[in-house]
Amino acid sequence: MKQVEQFALRHYVKAIDYLKPHFALESTVSFQTILIACVVFVSFEFLRGHFETAQSHLQSGLKIMKEANLFPENRGSKSISFSQHSLTNDWIMEAFFRLHILIGLFKYPDHDSDM
Repeated sequence: MKQVEQFALRHYVKAIDYLKPHFALESTVSFQTILIACVVFVSFEFLRGHFETAQSHLQSGLKIMKEANLFPENRGSKSISFSQHSLTNDWIMEAFFRLHILIGLFKYPDHDSDM
């Protein structure tokens, strides 16, 4: 593995470690932080040419979005929900939809998508 690759991977792991406390908080801001980081990770993997890993991160983000009731059809369920409509939530949804379309353009099958 190249030095640059090792450097990037080391910082990537650190970033994931910094997100771990947010999973326990289960607040709107925590979910937004996690999902924004997920968008960054998906983009990072696309730039590195690791399309399968990008797809995996995207699927994880979609699962978190579903659990957080960010999808309009899921807002009536009993799991953790975003308390109010916000521009941040709109941006997150748009980013995930755009990444989902991007994966489709690269012709990578989307096995477990709920979209």
